[in-house]
Amino acid sequence: MRTLFKTVLLLAALMTIWLALLGGGGRALTSGAVIFMIWGVSPYAVLWSLDRWLMKGAAPRVMLALALLISLPGIYAYLDIIFFHPHNDGGFTFLITPFIQWIMVVAGGGGVYWLQYRRRMS
Repeated sequence: MRTLFKTVLLLAALMTIWLALLGGGGRALTSGAVIFMIWGVSPYAVLWSLDRWLMKGAAPRVMLALALLISLPGIYAYLDIIFFHPHNDGGFTFLITPFIQWIMVVAGGGGVYWLQYRRRMS
């Protein structure tokens, strides 16, 4: 389960970087583009690091579901702005999507941590 969790996160991070490069229109890689890529990959990096503390008991399945719940809509948002509706402002999507993903990481990861803490205390 842990391998699948990490594979999902790695694929989502690579896809985010690739879509950020595509969204840049093939222009030179600037410091702003690199910052957008780091910002876009940061929710996946935090989920990757939570693996150490939250992958016990039933949590691996929950963390895998959380990784899919965070990565699939994010990747879809990037795909939508680049391929399906390219006339929209893509920069806003690359700015706001990781913010929403961060909210989901904090809420989901915090919920899993709280449930594990309750289980240990009882």
